[in-house]
Amino acid sequence: MKAATNNLSKTLIVISLFIASSTLAIAQTAISNLDTSGARASAGGAVPRVVKYAGSLAAGQDPAGSAVATTVSVTFALYAEEGATSPVWTEMQTVAVGADGKYTVLLGAMSKEGLSSELFQAGESRWLGIKSGEGLEQRVLLVSVPYAMKSEDAETLGGHKVTDFLLTPEAAAAAGVVQSDLTTRPRADAQVSTLITDNGVSVGINNTTPETGGVLDIAVNNTAQYVKFNSPNPYGLRLGSLSSGAQFLGMGVTKTGNDNKYIATSGNNSLVNHTVVEFNYNGQVRFLGAAHQADGTDLTNFLTPSLLLTSAGQFVVGTTSPETQSLMDIEFTTDKYIKFNGMRFGQLQSGTSFISEGVAKTGADNNYIANTGGSAIANHGVLEFDYTGRFGYRLAAHQADGTNLNNLLVTAFTVSGASDSSFGHMGIGATPSANQLEVGGATNIAGKVTDTGEQVNGNAVITGTLAVTGALTVASCTGCGGGGTITAGTTVTGGTSSSILNAVQTSNVTSNTSSTVINNAFATGLRGYSSSTASTFASGVLGAAVGPDAYGVFGMNVSSGPDSGGVNNNAIGVFGDSASNAVGVNGGTNGTGVWGQADEPSGDAIGVYGQSSSPNGTGVFGYSAYSSPSTATSDGVGVYGLTVTPGGIGVWGITQATASTASGGNPNVGVYGSVQPSSGTASFSVAGLFDTFTASDILIGRNVVGSSAAHVFRVDSTGKGYFDGGTVNSGADFAESVEVKEEKAQYGPGDVMVIDTTGTRRFELAAKPYSTLVAGIYATKPGVLATTHDISDPRIANAEIPMAIVGIVPCKVTNENGDIEVGDLLVTSSTPGRAMKGTDRSKMTGAVVGKALQAMHGKNGVIEVLVSLQ
Repeated sequence: MKAATNNLSKTLIVISLFIASSTLAIAQTAISNLDTSGARASAGGAVPRVVKYAGSLAAGQDPAGSAVATTVSVTFALYAEEGATSPVWTEMQTVAVGADGKYTVLLGAMSKEGLSSELFQAGESRWLGIKSGEGLEQRVLLVSVPYAMKSEDAETLGGHKVTDFLLTPEAAAAAGVVQSDLTTRPRADAQVSTLITDNGVSVGINNTTPETGGVLDIAVNNTAQYVKFNSPNPYGLRLGSLSSGAQFLGMGVTKTGNDNKYIATSGNNSLVNHTVVEFNYNGQVRFLGAAHQADGTDLTNFLTPSLLLTSAGQFVVGTTSPETQSLMDIEFTTDKYIKFNGMRFGQLQSGTSFISEGVAKTGADNNYIANTGGSAIANHGVLEFDYTGRFGYRLAAHQADGTNLNNLLVTAFTVSGASDSSFGHMGIGATPSANQLEVGGATNIAGKVTDTGEQVNGNAVITGTLAVTGALTVASCTGCGGGGTITAGTTVTGGTSSSILNAVQTSNVTSNTSSTVINNAFATGLRGYSSSTASTFASGVLGAAVGPDAYGVFGMNVSSGPDSGGVNNNAIGVFGDSASNAVGVNGGTNGTGVWGQADEPSGDAIGVYGQSSSPNGTGVFGYSAYSSPSTATSDGVGVYGLTVTPGGIGVWGITQATASTASGGNPNVGVYGSVQPSSGTASFSVAGLFDTFTASDILIGRNVVGSSAAHVFRVDSTGKGYFDGGTVNSGADFAESVEVKEEKAQYGPGDVMVIDTTGTRRFELAAKPYSTLVAGIYATKPGVLATTHDISDPRIANAEIPMAIVGIVPCKVTNENGDIEVGDLLVTSSTPGRAMKGTDRSKMTGAVVGKALQAMHGKNGVIEVLVSLQ
């Protein structure tokens, strides 16, 4: 084993000596080709400060795919350990790679000092890293050759020459050495080349007298020169000067002479564009840019100013001539816009400028495009400024990004220039035209709105809902078509001790015909007009009240004297007139629909007076619309009339039609009441209800002939009726309301009934022949129904049946005792509830229920029977 180790050691020594001698020879050849200032040998010329290295990389390829020679940028680095991440030295070189992929470089050749001998200390190894492009870094261990540079230290002490230790200037001068100024840093030779000067304080490049205050002073002595950074990249950053005196910093640009031209240079890398920052002697800073151009292209016609900073502190984009007073002046074409945190500023092709949210543009056109980043909760809004003086806001609900919004944006409000110079025109939800203000929807005004009618076309026209919490005054004006007009669902709301809406009429007319009313030729303080002809409810004027003592509509006539005829009968508080099949006055409320009160102690004082000129019209129509009887706490009254005048009338209905009957066969009616439930059964509704609170009669009917009125019927306070001419009933029998043994549903009209001996005043179905307990027949339609109960007792309708004891009624029969002929006496049978012909005279006394008025030839049937118990 020891012999093997000795042999290996000898072999490594031979190989190392061979490599060292070969590398030294190559390095000396390479040194002769270097600049005298770069990687030069020591004063003795013994050890060059470069190391030759040979390696291989991927060769280039021509369009046919064949390997060709190429150049690549390679980064070389020295590491103290194989796995170290931070290098102790690094250098980038442009390497010529042959078609076989091999290359050779001199490490340290890119620096005038070459490789420092301090990099190779005794007892320390060094690893060389090689990295090309985006590929992985290769690492190899350096062997003895680089450490040969350390032999130079044999002639120095701590890196200093012996002459550096001379103490007197005379001794130093005799040795040909200039001592350094001990107040400055150690410096290089006073003049290391024709380009670099080091005075110990500042370093000058292309400048033999660098400024004392600058660490590095680079002079570009003519505008054909420039300073380039990041040299391996052809598009590296360049610093230079134009013949105009402007200084520039450019990326992807170069210069060719003493001119003001920029030339494209990018190594033909299509990803590289061209950027220039100019510093002008007049204090301006310009930012210019151009899209990628081929190398060598004159960029004069391509570079576009993108930003300008002036000496006055102005920020300018899109123009070279900013306004004097502007701190920021941004101008752009109609295919561009400014974006600020989602908000955009731009201009349409039409000349309209806009500010938008969620809206963008795509070109020089008039199109708005949805752009919200796909947020489903974002809508679109545009604020527009028109060159005609129009200003407005448009909005649209959320649309998918990319949607053209032109037909979806709705105008929220618009302010436009006026036809005269005094006033503008504003539209909210509408396009303003001749009116100063046009509102297309609901309007809520919290203050005071006054229209004096003195402006152009002085009507206040509101087509939506107007809610006013203050005062609203509308006055008429000369030549403007009357007073202000409020239409289509106007609501005036407020709380005040005086009138919320006060309309005063000072004129009068001599006619109140339907024509003058409909054509608005009727002098009135407040006019309500419904022009609807549909068969539905419509109201010209509606009054509603929810207070217990409030008025839906209150009308008062305060006339203090008689009219021209000497009477005051036409002094009316509220007058309703229907000229067609409509309603003059309709009162609907939680309490009283229309309240008429006459307090005059003499004359024809009328609480409510209604007049209709139509044969089918209604003078007064009262309607109570409350539809929840389970929650009702009081009476809902359609029309309520009250008079406190002796001989006065609460509600008076009169018909003055001259025809015997109205069209369609309807009678002429003074007062009319009806029950018209919208659905279900109106079991608790009545067409007419009459109350008496004393012993007075409930109802009186009179026949008036001339000036005499004779009572023809009356109903007193006990419910007893008195009729001078008798009564006529549609039923043909007299029946008693009686209790039955079984449930009422077990019986039906025509059943023969007998006395139930197990109860009191109770009856059941007949089920035995010739029963002397027979009592009567279940009446189908009683002419008179008698009862021992109150007429409102629910037992009459729910538990008892009407039993006919006298008269003609339908009766269920059977042929159990043979066919029945007209005139036969009928008795009970064994068939429950049915009568049969009686033939056994010995059993018929007290068992006959009646006589047959019809024959029955068959098993069972129903015939008319004259009830006559015997």
